[in-house]
Amino acid sequence: DRLGAKPDGYEVWAKTDGTVTPADVIDDIQQAVSSIPGITVGGSIAERVPWDGMVNMLLMVLVALLAVAVIIALIGVANTLSLSVIERTRESATLRAIGMTRGQLRRSLAIEALLISLVSGVVGIVVGTVFGWIGSYIVFSMSFGSVVFPIDWATSGAILAIAAVAALLASVFPARRAVRTPPVEALAEA
Repeated sequence: DRLGAKPDGYEVWAKTDGTVTPADVIDDIQQAVSSIPGITVGGSIAERVPWDGMVNMLLMVLVALLAVAVIIALIGVANTLSLSVIERTRESATLRAIGMTRGQLRRSLAIEALLISLVSGVVGIVVGTVFGWIGSYIVFSMSFGSVVFPIDWATSGAILAIAAVAALLASVFPARRAVRTPPVEALAEA
Protein backbone atom coordinates (compact mmCIF):
# COMPACT_ATOMS: atom_id res chain seq x y z
CA ASP A 1 0.00 0.00 0.00
CA ARG A 2 2.79 2.43 0.82
CA LEU A 3 4.54 1.98 -2.52
CA GLY A 4 1.65 3.49 -4.50
CA ALA A 5 0.67 6.12 -1.91
CA LYS A 6 3.29 8.80 -2.61
CA PRO A 7 2.64 10.75 -5.85
CA ASP A 8 6.28 11.45 -6.78
CA GLY A 9 7.21 7.76 -6.46
CA TYR A 10 9.98 5.68 -5.04
CA GLU A 11 13.12 4.17 -6.42
CA VAL A 12 14.20 0.68 -5.59
CA TRP A 13 17.73 -0.36 -6.43
CA ALA A 14 18.54 -4.04 -6.71
CA LYS A 15 21.82 -5.79 -7.18
CA THR A 16 21.85 -9.41 -8.28
CA ASP A 17 24.44 -12.05 -7.50
CA GLY A 18 24.69 -13.00 -11.17
CA THR A 19 22.89 -16.34 -10.83
CA VAL A 20 19.67 -15.04 -12.42
CA THR A 21 19.14 -13.34 -15.75
CA PRO A 22 18.04 -9.70 -15.97
CA ALA A 23 14.83 -10.84 -17.68
CA ASP A 24 13.96 -13.04 -14.67
CA VAL A 25 14.59 -10.17 -12.24
CA ILE A 26 12.36 -7.82 -14.26
CA ASP A 27 9.62 -10.48 -14.49
CA ASP A 28 9.73 -11.12 -10.73
CA ILE A 29 9.55 -7.40 -9.90
CA GLN A 30 6.72 -6.81 -12.37
CA GLN A 31 4.75 -9.72 -10.91
CA ALA A 32 5.32 -8.40 -7.38
CA VAL A 33 3.96 -4.92 -8.21
CA SER A 34 1.40 -5.87 -10.87
CA SER A 35 -1.56 -5.39 -8.51
CA ILE A 36 -0.56 -1.78 -7.71
CA PRO A 37 -1.85 0.71 -10.32
CA GLY A 38 0.54 3.31 -11.74
CA ILE A 39 3.75 1.42 -10.97
CA THR A 40 6.28 1.08 -13.76
CA VAL A 41 9.40 -0.99 -13.67
CA GLY A 42 12.38 0.52 -15.42
CA GLY A 43 16.05 1.26 -15.15
CA SER A 44 19.25 -0.09 -16.56
CA ILE A 45 18.38 -3.73 -15.97
CA ALA A 46 15.05 -3.30 -17.77
CA GLU A 47 16.81 -1.61 -20.68
CA ARG A 48 19.38 -4.38 -20.79
CA VAL A 49 16.88 -7.13 -21.59
CA PRO A 50 16.11 -6.05 -25.20
CA TRP A 51 19.78 -5.23 -25.78
CA ASP A 52 20.76 -8.73 -24.67
CA GLY A 53 18.38 -10.14 -27.26
CA MET A 54 19.83 -7.95 -30.01
CA VAL A 55 23.41 -8.81 -29.05
CA ASN A 56 22.58 -12.53 -28.99
CA MET A 57 20.98 -12.25 -32.44
CA LEU A 58 24.04 -10.41 -33.74
CA LEU A 59 26.31 -13.10 -32.30
CA MET A 60 24.28 -15.82 -34.05
CA VAL A 61 24.64 -13.95 -37.35
CA LEU A 62 28.39 -13.60 -36.77
CA VAL A 63 28.73 -17.30 -35.97
CA ALA A 64 26.87 -18.13 -39.19
CA LEU A 65 29.23 -15.84 -41.12
CA LEU A 66 32.18 -17.51 -39.39
CA ALA A 67 30.87 -20.91 -40.50
CA VAL A 68 30.68 -19.67 -44.09
CA ALA A 69 34.24 -18.31 -43.77
CA VAL A 70 35.45 -21.70 -42.50
CA ILE A 71 33.83 -23.46 -45.46
CA ILE A 72 35.46 -20.99 -47.85
CA ALA A 73 38.81 -21.51 -46.11
CA LEU A 74 38.38 -25.27 -46.40
CA ILE A 75 37.81 -24.93 -50.14
CA GLY A 76 40.81 -22.60 -50.38
CA VAL A 77 43.12 -25.03 -48.58
CA ALA A 78 41.90 -27.93 -50.75
CA ASN A 79 42.44 -25.84 -53.89
CA THR A 80 45.93 -24.79 -52.76
CA LEU A 81 46.87 -28.40 -52.04
CA SER A 82 45.43 -29.62 -55.34
CA LEU A 83 47.50 -27.06 -57.24
CA SER A 84 50.53 -27.97 -55.16
CA VAL A 85 50.07 -31.66 -55.98
CA ILE A 86 49.71 -30.88 -59.70
CA GLU A 87 52.78 -28.61 -59.70
CA ARG A 88 54.88 -31.12 -57.78
CA THR A 89 53.90 -34.25 -59.65
CA ARG A 90 57.50 -34.90 -60.67
CA GLU A 91 58.79 -34.27 -57.14
CA SER A 92 56.22 -36.65 -55.64
CA ALA A 93 57.04 -39.26 -58.27
CA THR A 94 60.77 -38.94 -57.56
CA LEU A 95 60.17 -39.33 -53.83
CA ARG A 96 58.01 -42.39 -54.45
CA ALA A 97 60.64 -43.83 -56.84
CA ILE A 98 63.40 -43.55 -54.23
CA GLY A 99 61.35 -45.27 -51.55
CA MET A 100 58.73 -42.97 -50.05
CA THR A 101 55.63 -44.98 -49.27
CA ARG A 102 52.08 -43.94 -50.10
CA GLY A 103 51.40 -43.37 -46.41
CA GLN A 104 54.44 -41.12 -46.06
CA LEU A 105 53.32 -39.07 -49.07
CA ARG A 106 49.82 -38.74 -47.59
CA ARG A 107 51.31 -37.67 -44.26
CA SER A 108 53.58 -35.09 -45.88
CA LEU A 109 50.61 -33.53 -47.68
CA ALA A 110 48.55 -33.62 -44.47
CA ILE A 111 51.38 -31.89 -42.58
CA GLU A 112 51.63 -29.29 -45.33
CA ALA A 113 47.88 -28.63 -45.10
CA LEU A 114 48.09 -28.49 -41.32
CA LEU A 115 50.94 -25.96 -41.41
CA ILE A 116 49.16 -23.76 -43.96
CA SER A 117 45.98 -23.85 -41.89
CA LEU A 118 47.57 -23.27 -38.48
CA VAL A 119 49.82 -20.43 -39.63
CA SER A 120 46.86 -18.80 -41.36
CA GLY A 121 44.72 -19.34 -38.26
CA VAL A 122 47.28 -17.82 -35.90
CA VAL A 123 47.79 -14.82 -38.19
CA GLY A 124 44.00 -14.42 -38.49
CA ILE A 125 43.48 -14.57 -34.72
CA VAL A 126 46.29 -12.09 -34.02
CA VAL A 127 45.21 -9.61 -36.71
CA GLY A 128 41.52 -10.01 -35.81
CA THR A 129 42.24 -9.47 -32.11
CA VAL A 130 44.32 -6.37 -32.79
CA PHE A 131 41.64 -4.85 -35.02
CA GLY A 132 38.96 -5.85 -32.49
CA TRP A 133 40.90 -4.10 -29.72
CA ILE A 134 41.35 -0.99 -31.84
CA GLY A 135 37.67 -0.90 -32.78
CA SER A 136 36.54 -1.50 -29.19
CA TYR A 137 38.87 1.17 -27.90
CA ILE A 138 37.64 3.73 -30.42
CA VAL A 139 33.96 2.97 -29.78
CA PHE A 140 33.90 2.39 -26.04
CA SER A 141 36.72 4.49 -24.57
CA MET A 142 34.89 7.72 -25.40
CA SER A 143 31.75 6.56 -23.58
CA PHE A 144 33.10 4.43 -20.75
CA GLY A 145 36.66 5.65 -20.16
CA SER A 146 38.79 2.59 -19.60
CA VAL A 147 38.27 -0.52 -21.70
CA VAL A 148 39.29 -4.05 -20.72
CA PHE A 149 40.57 -6.30 -23.51
CA PRO A 150 40.12 -9.94 -22.48
CA ILE A 151 41.45 -12.74 -24.67
CA ASP A 152 39.41 -15.94 -24.75
CA TRP A 153 42.16 -18.53 -25.10
CA ALA A 154 39.70 -21.43 -25.13
CA THR A 155 37.81 -20.02 -28.12
CA SER A 156 41.05 -19.25 -29.96
CA GLY A 157 42.25 -22.80 -29.31
CA ALA A 158 38.93 -24.22 -30.51
CA ILE A 159 39.15 -22.15 -33.70
CA LEU A 160 42.67 -23.45 -34.36
CA ALA A 161 41.54 -27.03 -33.66
CA ILE A 162 38.64 -26.66 -36.11
CA ALA A 163 41.03 -25.18 -38.68
CA ALA A 164 43.41 -28.12 -38.19
CA VAL A 165 40.63 -30.69 -38.66
CA ALA A 166 39.34 -28.82 -41.71
CA ALA A 167 42.85 -28.78 -43.20
CA LEU A 168 43.28 -32.50 -42.66
CA LEU A 169 39.93 -33.13 -44.34
CA ALA A 170 40.91 -30.83 -47.20
CA SER A 171 44.13 -32.79 -47.75
CA VAL A 172 42.35 -36.11 -48.37
CA PHE A 173 41.47 -35.68 -52.07
CA PRO A 174 44.77 -34.08 -53.19
CA ALA A 175 46.69 -36.79 -51.31
CA ARG A 176 44.57 -39.48 -52.95
CA ARG A 177 45.41 -38.05 -56.37
CA ALA A 178 49.14 -37.87 -55.58
CA VAL A 179 49.23 -41.43 -54.25
CA ARG A 180 47.26 -42.96 -57.13
CA THR A 181 49.61 -41.66 -59.82
CA PRO A 182 52.27 -44.31 -60.50
CA PRO A 183 55.83 -42.90 -60.18
CA VAL A 184 56.91 -44.10 -63.63
CA GLU A 185 53.88 -42.48 -65.30
CA ALA A 186 54.33 -39.21 -63.38
CA LEU A 187 58.03 -39.03 -64.25
CA ALA A 188 57.27 -39.70 -67.92
CA GLU A 189 54.60 -36.94 -68.03
CA ALA A 190 56.68 -34.32 -66.27
